[in-house]
Amino acid sequence: MKKIFLLFFFLVSILSAQDFKLKLNLAGEWLFKTGDNLKWLEPEFDDFDWTKIKVPSTFESQGFEDYDGFVWYRLHFDVPRNLLNEDLILLLGSIDDADETYLNGSKIGETGKFPPERRTEWTTLRAYPVPKGLLKTKNNVIAVRVCDFGFDGGIFKGPIGLILKKDFNIKMTEITKPHRSAKELVSSNGLTAIVYSVENRKLISMYEHVYKIASPGNYTKNIIHDANFIVELDGKRYDLSEIPEDEVGYINGTNIIFANHKKLGVQIFYFAPFQIDAPVMVAICKINKKYRQSKIYFRANTIYGEITSEDVLSDVFEIQQLQIKKVIKTKTVKRSDGTGGEVEKRVFIAIPSSSTKEEIQKFSELTENDNILNDEIKFWNNFIKRANFNLENLTKKEIELFKQSLAVIKMAQCREKGSPYGQILASLPPGEWTYTWVRDGVYAINALIELGYFDEARAALEFMLKAKVGSYKNFIHKGKDYGVKKDYKITVCKYYGNGIEESDHNEDGPNIELDGFGLFLWTFGNYVEKSGDLDFAITYWDTVTTKIADVLISSIDNYGVIRAESGPWERHLPGKHYAYTTIAAIKGLRSLAKVAGLLKEKTAEKFYNSFADSILKSFLKNFVDKNGVIKGTIEAENENEFEYFDASVVEAINFDLIPANSEIARKTIEAIKKNLKIKNRFGFFRVNNGDWYDRQEWIFIDLRVAVAMKKSGFKKEAKQILDWITSQSNLNYNLIAELYDEFNSDYQGQYPMVGFGAGAYILGLLEIKR
Repeated sequence: MKKIFLLFFFLVSILSAQDFKLKLNLAGEWLFKTGDNLKWLEPEFDDFDWTKIKVPSTFESQGFEDYDGFVWYRLHFDVPRNLLNEDLILLLGSIDDADETYLNGSKIGETGKFPPERRTEWTTLRAYPVPKGLLKTKNNVIAVRVCDFGFDGGIFKGPIGLILKKDFNIKMTEITKPHRSAKELVSSNGLTAIVYSVENRKLISMYEHVYKIASPGNYTKNIIHDANFIVELDGKRYDLSEIPEDEVGYINGTNIIFANHKKLGVQIFYFAPFQIDAPVMVAICKINKKYRQSKIYFRANTIYGEITSEDVLSDVFEIQQLQIKKVIKTKTVKRSDGTGGEVEKRVFIAIPSSSTKEEIQKFSELTENDNILNDEIKFWNNFIKRANFNLENLTKKEIELFKQSLAVIKMAQCREKGSPYGQILASLPPGEWTYTWVRDGVYAINALIELGYFDEARAALEFMLKAKVGSYKNFIHKGKDYGVKKDYKITVCKYYGNGIEESDHNEDGPNIELDGFGLFLWTFGNYVEKSGDLDFAITYWDTVTTKIADVLISSIDNYGVIRAESGPWERHLPGKHYAYTTIAAIKGLRSLAKVAGLLKEKTAEKFYNSFADSILKSFLKNFVDKNGVIKGTIEAENENEFEYFDASVVEAINFDLIPANSEIARKTIEAIKKNLKIKNRFGFFRVNNGDWYDRQEWIFIDLRVAVAMKKSGFKKEAKQILDWITSQSNLNYNLIAELYDEFNSDYQGQYPMVGFGAGAYILGLLEIKR
C-alpha cells in the first residue's frame, strides 16, 4: 500500500506543477543529509558528498526508513534573466512536519515549529515570497531545514518551483471554488451495477453483483469491458465514443445515465432497471433529428466475446454456468418518400441469477415494453415522493443533491434473494468500498428512517441480524487475546456479499472494532421508535440484548469506557481507547433503553440507562482534557501526538451526550477548527498527524462537524460547509466523494459514497435546514 501512495504522490506532483503554471519547475534530484548544522544553509557550503534524493517524495521511501528528526535539503539552480525582476513565490509543496527555508543564505520562510515546541504543519502548502534582488542568474542555492516528528517525513508532495505571484493568487482563488473532477457514473438496480466513463464516453463495466466479493476468494466478475453506440447519419458514420457530449449526467433523482449530442440530434440512456428483479442492463439510443437515412449500431466487448447489433433474442451464450442474454430492439420509421431509417435502438443485456422460466419470461416481457424509459422514471418519481421531508426549505441545488443522494442509497441496497438481501454498500462502483460496513451503513439506514423509508431500513437491519459472524470471539495476536470474548451478532469490521463476516488483516492483525455494536443499537432503537414496529423489536430482542448490548457492557474496562480496540479508522491491533467507540456505545445503550420502555420492560430500561450514564461519566473523566476539549484517544497525552484531535468526537454533541451549548462542545469545535481545518477551505481532515488518507478533506467529517456546529450555535460556518459540499457535488453529477484532495479539492478516495456520503448529507440537511 505504501508503494501505491508514493506513486500517487509522484503523479500529483507532476499534475500540480502543470496546474500551477510554474515559471521554473524545481522538482527532481536534490541533495540530502540527515542531522542538523546551521552551516548547511550557507550558499558556499561544500555539499559535494551529500546523498542525491528525489523531491517530492518521502525520504523514508528512498533509503532512510524509520529515521525521525532533522534533515536538510539543498538545491543548486539557475534562473532565466527575465524572471529576476518579477514578483515570485517559491513553492515547496507539503513538508512533513516543520521547516525553515533559506534562499542564497537568507531565510525566506518557516512553517510549523521545531522541538521543543513541535508543531506539525504537514498539510500546509509552503509558498514563500522571494525578496527582490535575492535571485541571480547562476548558482542559486535553496537550503531547507526539516524536522520530522514521526511516520513519513520530508518534502513529500508538490508543486516544487517558482511561480509568478499573480498566477499563484489566481490559482489559490480557483482551488477553493467547486469544480468537476469525477469521471464516471454508475447505475444499479441492487442486482447489477454498470459504470459509464464520461472521459471515454463508453460503458466500461457491468458487474454480476453490486458487491465486490461474494465469499472468500469469490470476486464479482466485470462482464463488460467497453460498449458504445455508433450512428450512421445520411451516409456519415459517427462513433459516439469519439464525440464529446453536450450534456451528460443523471436524470435527477434516478439511476438513469444520459448523454446528449445536441448537434447530431442523438440521445443515449443507460440504466439497470428496477422493473425486473434480475441483473439487467438497458442501453437506448434515440435519433431526434430528421435524416434521409439513419442507422444505429451497438457494440460491446465482454469477457465472453463480442456483442453486436446483429444479436437477437434467441442468442444465449452458455459459458460455464453463466448465461448472457442479449436482445437488440430496433425501431424504424419510413417517410412517404421512402427515406428515413432507424430512430431508436434498445439493447438489453442480462446476467440471469437463475435459469427459471419465470425469470426468462420477465426478461422477455421487459424487452417488449416500449415505455421502458418512462416507466423507470415513474418508478423513481414515486420513490422520491415517499420521502417524509418538506423540500420547500431547500435551495434548488440542495433539492437536486437530496434526490440523487436518495437514489444512490436505493441503488446501493442489494436486492438479491437470500443472505445478501438488504445490505447497503459503503460505495457503489467505480468506488472500491463495495462492501457493507456497520459504520457506513448506519448513516444510510438512519437517513432512510428519518425520511420514512421503513421497509428499506428494516431490510438493512435484518441483513446484519441474520449475517453469519463469530470468527473473532477469540483472536490471539502476539500472545494476547484481542477477541470479542462473548458470542456476538454484529461484525467487527464488514461483510462479504453473502453475509459472512470479514475483517481486514495486515502485519498488525485484523481490525476488531467495537463501535459497530453501539452504532447498530442507535439505529435499531431509532427504527423502532420512528416506525412503531414493536413486532420487530420483540422478534430480535433477545439477540439484540444478549449478543450486542451485553457485548458492549462486557467491553467496559478499568477506565469505565469501552476498551482499547481498532477504532473507527481501522488501526488494527493492539488498538487504543477511541472516543468515537465509547460515544457510540453510550448512544446505543440509551437508544436500547428507549426500546425497552416502549416494550414496557422497565427493568431493562433502567439497566441500560444506568450503564449509559456510568460510561458517560467515565468518558468525561478520561476523554476531556484540561482545556475542556474532547480528545480522540485516551493514549494521546499531548496535542502533538497522533490522533489527539479526532473530528469524529463531534458525535458526542450530535448524539446529545453533552449539551450543544456547553463549554465542552464549544471548546471541542474550536479545537477541531484550529487543528483539523484545511487552510483556505471550509473542510476538515479527520485526525492530526496522520498519513495521506487521514489528511485529505473528509466529506463525512465535514458533514458531521457541520451538524455539531449548527447545534452549538456556529450556524454561519455550518451553512458554509453544507453549501461547499452541495456545490461541489452538483458539479460532479450529484455524487458525493469520500475525500477531496487536501490541496486542490479534486475527488479522491471512493465515490459515490453511500452512508458516509449520501446518508450523511441527508442527515446533515435534516438537521441544518430544520
